[in-house]
Amino acid sequence: MKRNLLSLGLMAIALVTLTAPVEAKRSGGRSSGGSIERAPVSRPDSPNNPNSNPNNNPNRNNYGGGGPGYVPVPYGGGGGFYGGGGMAGGAIGRSLFDWIMLLGLMGLGTGGMLMYFSMQKPKAGSKLAEMNDLVTFSQIQVGFYATDCPIQKQLTDIVETLQNDDSRERLEQLQAVTLAILRQPKFWSHVKSSSETFKKRSEAQASFNSQSMVERRKYDQESLTRRAGHEKVVKLAPLTATEEDQPAAYVVVSLLVGSTHDQPLFEPIHSAESLRSALEKLSGMTQQELLQFEFIWTPQDPSESLGSEDLLVDFPDLQLV
Repeated sequence: MKRNLLSLGLMAIALVTLTAPVEAKRSGGRSSGGSIERAPVSRPDSPNNPNSNPNNNPNRNNYGGGGPGYVPVPYGGGGGFYGGGGMAGGAIGRSLFDWIMLLGLMGLGTGGMLMYFSMQKPKAGSKLAEMNDLVTFSQIQVGFYATDCPIQKQLTDIVETLQNDDSRERLEQLQAVTLAILRQPKFWSHVKSSSETFKKRSEAQASFNSQSMVERRKYDQESLTRRAGHEKVVKLAPLTATEEDQPAAYVVVSLLVGSTHDQPLFEPIHSAESLRSALEKLSGMTQQELLQFEFIWTPQDPSESLGSEDLLVDFPDLQLV
């Protein structure tokens, strides 16, 4: 009797195990390059610029070595300086009034220069902006209707063919991805966006890295990857599909962009028109403005499942376009 009960119990457990729904596996693709925090700072130091080397500057002071020179100030008669033809700072026995005049003129010149530079607002991508810690982290996430949509294949081709080792290559990738999305407006289903300016590069980098990890946790296997500095694209075999798996109903593409802009690139996106405008703004970015770019999409393999319920659970912030 006990033996029969034990057999029935084992059969029931096996039946439950066999009939339990199998959670669908999901792949993702990713390409990442650049750095917000470690981006090189461009400084004007050209051999064609005489000011980059003091020895090449024809206006350089040649008195007293490399120290600061004195400025000749005309004063007095006879066509000389300070009435005797000497240089300011070189005349002996000058009056107190001479010193006051000299210091006053120097103060006026310094004040004027400070006022001028304080009124110059650094433009995004300029030398002043690059030397400034102000940077902007922007994200655009687009949901696509997967049926007959070519976006998965197009993104796969971009990762396999375009490198991202330097700023020029990353800009080419950014333009290729935004163009691929812009060409498929009839498949747009959902959108989410944000653009925030940070006062410190370290804070922007932390936000970028955190958001990247959030998106990467939403799939089980990174089946296609390209990272800057790695010669090869990592391509893994597709996950084994179960009998319950259906072709994906949706595909979600995430763009993460770090740039030298000193203000947000766009307002929150709620319509197809504002999405188009934001994508065009990203694609129009210059090589100097782009610091870091990463794009992620899931599922990478069209045979894997991302249904309506998955979209609600994993991407709750997406809104209908």
